[in-house]
Amino acid sequence: MKPVLAIPLFALLLAACAPATPEDRAALVGVWSPEDGSGRLIEFRENGEFDFLYDPDPPTTVLRVHWQLKRKGSVDILEHDGSLYKSCPYRIEETVLVIDGGDGGECLPSAAAPAVRMAKRFSRMP
Repeated sequence: MKPVLAIPLFALLLAACAPATPEDRAALVGVWSPEDGSGRLIEFRENGEFDFLYDPDPPTTVLRVHWQLKRKGSVDILEHDGSLYKSCPYRIEETVLVIDGGDGGECLPSAAAPAVRMAKRFSRMP
């Protein structure tokens, strides 16, 4: 019975290491609205910029960092110098983006005090 279980597990591990495709990147690029109603939008731009609108009330406050997509299902959030800050697992289910920090917490906490949480579920904006 153990060999039968090992085959699906091995297939899952291979899929997690698969390189991202241009289609994966295109699916992630866009503006996403949080399902929690907070108005804290996120945007993945084609040019590699990532915006987290963590204060939607005027004057708005945006945290801008960079991102890259090397592996399927995991987006890399980069430091200002291009080094890796954090890899965040994600999945897209039709028009819903589910993303977290890999530990169930938010992918990108803000630098605001008190801390503003980034939502984990977003809907694609038209």
